[in-house]
Amino acid sequence: ETINICRTRHLPIIKLSASEAIDSVKSNPNNRWPKRSTINRLSPMAKPGFSTGFTLPAGGTFFTIGSCFARNVERVLQDRGFKLPALDVLDQDEDFASVGNRVLNNYGAPSICNELKWAFEDGTDEDACFYQMGNGWVDLHLHNTMRPADLEVVRNRRRALRAAYRSIVDCDAVIITLGLSEFWFDTKTGFYLNMAPRRSMLREAPDRFELHVLSYSETINCLREAIELIKEKGREGIQVIVILSPVPLTATYRDADVMTANCYSKSVPRTAAEEITQTFDFVHYFPSFESITLSDRSVAYTDDEIHVSQDIVDLNIGRMVQAYTGVEVKL
Repeated sequence: ETINICRTRHLPIIKLSASEAIDSVKSNPNNRWPKRSTINRLSPMAKPGFSTGFTLPAGGTFFTIGSCFARNVERVLQDRGFKLPALDVLDQDEDFASVGNRVLNNYGAPSICNELKWAFEDGTDEDACFYQMGNGWVDLHLHNTMRPADLEVVRNRRRALRAAYRSIVDCDAVIITLGLSEFWFDTKTGFYLNMAPRRSMLREAPDRFELHVLSYSETINCLREAIELIKEKGREGIQVIVILSPVPLTATYRDADVMTANCYSKSVPRTAAEEITQTFDFVHYFPSFESITLSDRSVAYTDDEIHVSQDIVDLNIGRMVQAYTGVEVKL
């Protein structure tokens, strides 16, 4: 009897010959989990090994895109004399300054891709980003604590952000922090939002906004488009560091335990980050997510089990900055 076996085309992101795989095992000092002891590279704070691929000179220019972890990176880099043009936008508007650098927070591949396309592609209908609230307006893609303002003020904020993102053309490296896979979609504009709509918006326009849980293909396509745009518009030799935020979903809109929803929400961008770093030789992954989530939670997270402790933030940012810049950081 003939047995029919389903044969599929193999498209691995990494392919090694048998001899290459054996050589890799022999040369990799971190190819096995460490045994439990008082102190090792897994506990109490995990320190996964990683390779850098490049080193930036002191005083180089970074552009940081992403969530709160990106803001922590900015702080350390700025303290050590690196240039961060994204922060210049905070001087453009008093409300930007009042919210602080979290106004720059960006939580996932779709919204990161949006900002890059709006910055570099002509024909953007910027008014599509805005929503009228009473006598004022808000930008649907900015932090949702921003106060409503006159339409021209909101337009100027959007233009300031576009100018900030365009400064990538003069940067040596871009740091992208990916966050989540649970996003709100604006059916009127066809854009994914950066944050959840305000509750008043959901009451006023219940049919306009939809919750989408992104698939892997959606995530990798958005991330790939963003990376290709950075390569196209950036200076020759530009480098990209991709990070996954260890901060979990605060709450989920899905009918699921937040722990289960969060596992999926992190697994998708982590998988996309792996593929993107294997696809482009100028893109690199820094394992802060693994460091923090594999560490003892009593050490890695604060009592709310959401926010990351300052000690482990400092450890990871110090390791990253020291590795990629050659500037010594006290660890």
